[in-house]
Amino acid sequence: MKFLPFLLLITTAVISQNNHNFIIDNTSIIWTNEYKTTKSINEIFTSLKISGAHENLELIDQQIIGNIKPINIDFKHFGKSEFTTSMYVARRNYTGFFTIKLEGEKYVITLKKISGAQAYNDGLFELNQKQSLESLVLNNKNTLKKVFIRKDAELFDYSFNQLFQLK
Repeated sequence: MKFLPFLLLITTAVISQNNHNFIIDNTSIIWTNEYKTTKSINEIFTSLKISGAHENLELIDQQIIGNIKPINIDFKHFGKSEFTTSMYVARRNYTGFFTIKLEGEKYVITLKKISGAQAYNDGLFELNQKQSLESLVLNNKNTLKKVFIRKDAELFDYSFNQLFQLK
């Protein structure tokens, strides 16, 4: 019995750790990550152009800006099906605006204005109906919903990482 409070404390600490790259700035959700690199900003820009997963790319003042093309969040990588995944994840194609800055030997991605467009009519939503990620995963206290943290954030992290890890 003496170990029960200690066990609860450790369990709470592990559960409350952020295992994702999302932050809230006022009422906006931002996804950010950094990657080690030996490439120049011009080489990163070229790699992004070649990948074909980004559009409206511009290199301005040693910073890359652009949009991600609509992507499906990869829930299958985690062994999930459409029926075991939140509807806003499985049934939407996501886009967003990003910036990339080179800071020493790493490049930093900041992805904002993330929104999802309904991939098909399902009786609840019309085809291409758009919603911001904020409207889907923020609660009324302006914090991330627990279900998002527990189930869905890792799916978004994985999918966004696939877009920005340079080969």
